[in-house]
Amino acid sequence: MTYDIVIFTDVSSNREIQRGLGAYKIAHEARQLGFSAVVIDYSSAINFDRFKLIIDKTVGDNTIAVGFSNTWFPYRTFNQYHVTGALETGVTADAWDFENEYLNSDTHLNSLSMNFAQNKSKKYVDYIKSINANCDCIIGGAKSFEYLQSPEFDKVFVGYSENHFRDYLQGKHKDQRIVHYDMKSKLGDFDFNSSYVTYMDTDCIHSEEILTIEMSRGCIFNCKFCSYPHRNQKTKDFTKYKMYCTKS
Repeated sequence: MTYDIVIFTDVSSNREIQRGLGAYKIAHEARQLGFSAVVIDYSSAINFDRFKLIIDKTVGDNTIAVGFSNTWFPYRTFNQYHVTGALETGVTADAWDFENEYLNSDTHLNSLSMNFAQNKSKKYVDYIKSINANCDCIIGGAKSFEYLQSPEFDKVFVGYSENHFRDYLQGKHKDQRIVHYDMKSKLGDFDFNSSYVTYMDTDCIHSEEILTIEMSRGCIFNCKFCSYPHRNQKTKDFTKYKMYCTKS
């Protein structure tokens, strides 16, 4: 089956199974607007050949966008061994030889997550375009600032992007490559208190997994030395008093 929206992401740790929330929230928002969406997790276990098989099965003429959530990808701004998420070894600096061997194994060095961190993302975009030239390739997540100058991506979403993505699907910034505005949405109509995530069977959630619950967002303080864009928030607007988490 091909989807309107396809999103790749990674897990936050190799020590226990814990998914990041962002990609699933984006997919949920797309479905709320009537689009079909699928999340492909565990990017650190997806080499390029496997990526092509996934794209062949999920991308078609109807696909509007393929997105990549970089939150748990290794950092680009450091050397290739500065990693987070599933690629992180957790060993101490004294065990550098072990860490070096671990990160140079074929499984991890050739993964989607590691290739993106090493500025080797163009071949992924090129393959998507070979299937559907009109499909937008989008990058988002906590490390989006590292991808602002990567010309292969049609759009770069900076910050909390469920509002950005809803606006994108509704055609509100067609000519804007870098999409960056506050979490209340461009029109100020994003309701964090009532937002929630619906997981689908295609997410393959297992009973032993830990699902992320977003209880609050932003910071009530407004320190002058802080560059966090969502400071000075009113608590009642961005703190949930009732949790929403469903699976269908």
